[in-house]
Amino acid sequence: MGRETVYTLSEIVPLMIEKLKQLPDGYRISSSALFFQVEPPPGVLFQTPDFWALHRTLFEAALREPGLTLDMSEHEGKCEGFPYNLAFVVRNGNVRKR
Repeated sequence: MGRETVYTLSEIVPLMIEKLKQLPDGYRISSSALFFQVEPPPGVLFQTPDFWALHRTLFEAALREPGLTLDMSEHEGKCEGFPYNLAFVVRNGNVRKR
């Protein structure tokens, strides 16, 4: 078996952002579910991340993407669970690629 590259958060999150851009406006997903839907490039392994850090890094990266909003407003004021397991609504505005 050849050497494989292991991706860290700084390399995984941009792939997750690209996946979010492909999702339809209004799509519901959690940070952890999105992580498991992103396919690593050939020869690359994803290190299972600290999901707290993954969630924070994903949302920070989304703030830098014009037209992309990750809406968790339905959870405001509620004590429901870990943020990375709660679904957010993807608002793609003008970033969705056709």
